[in-house]
Amino acid sequence: FFDKVSLKTLGLRVQLGHGGCACPCPTAGPPSFMVFDTSGVHAVNLDYCDCPSDNKFDRRTQLLRQGWFPATFSRPNTVLTFDCLERFHEHTLQGKGNLYDFYHLLLRKTDNMNICDTIYRYKEIHRVFRFWRNIMSLKRAGRGHDPEGVENTPPGSLTVECPACPHPGRNLPENWREAGPLMYAYNFF
Repeated sequence: FFDKVSLKTLGLRVQLGHGGCACPCPTAGPPSFMVFDTSGVHAVNLDYCDCPSDNKFDRRTQLLRQGWFPATFSRPNTVLTFDCLERFHEHTLQGKGNLYDFYHLLLRKTDNMNICDTIYRYKEIHRVFRFWRNIMSLKRAGRGHDPEGVENTPPGSLTVECPACPHPGRNLPENWREAGPLMYAYNFF
């Protein structure tokens, strides 16, 4: 009969830095490396590129070029695919879902009967989603190419103002305070 095994146990190794091709100087990643994707949670054997060249990328950049967002930048053990991050963002915006349910959905997609060892990476995933949401806010506000840098983003500049809310000097007439009994009309929003 068939046994459920991961590609890691079958010997598959993911090579970073060479577009999937073999690297002459690979360095093995951590043995407990996990990839969270919309299809579930996957244990992966990973090889980083350590070629001695001038255009060598650090490990974080190699993961990002693969489409994987690392949970930590110093020694990543957990990554989330960009597709998973975007799917969760859509899930929270449209369905008002929370991270706890989405995280357990991914775990159930991997092992619905909870037979295998329990994977607990909730804190890392929580940190990644908060960081991702902030990066996407900065991107949508056009702060990525600001000469002053992302660090100098003024407070409140990432918010989207409600066009229906009254803003003196923008969408209210100059004499709105002297409206008398019609003052209530400027409070509708």
